[in-house]
Amino acid sequence: MLEGHIRDDPSALHLSLYTDADHASGIEDAKSTSGMFLTLEGPDSFWPLCWGSKRQGATARSTCEAEIISLDSGVVGEAVPVQDLVDLVLNRPISLVCQQDNASVIQIVHRGI
Repeated sequence: MLEGHIRDDPSALHLSLYTDADHASGIEDAKSTSGMFLTLEGPDSFWPLCWGSKRQGATARSTCEAEIISLDSGVVGEAVPVQDLVDLVLNRPISLVCQQDNASVIQIVHRGI
């Protein structure tokens, strides 16, 4: 069961996108699976918005590559459209924070490689 609560002023809210991937879980084709979870969060708020899991179309050659594919699909496929909608509802730009557990992906994103 998912539970959520909003206990902050709208000005304190941001979107958080959690993405993850396995590497080569497909037995026949070695394709990876992407997972994502998008929430509206604040210091005392947590509201699940959408989530999903999907088999990747390409065969990743590394865990890092599978994680980047997952991050991209979460940002482009879900987070940016929701961000546009929340911008309109709150009548202000809302930030998107991407949460990632792979150190290599974090370095690549921060360096803009």
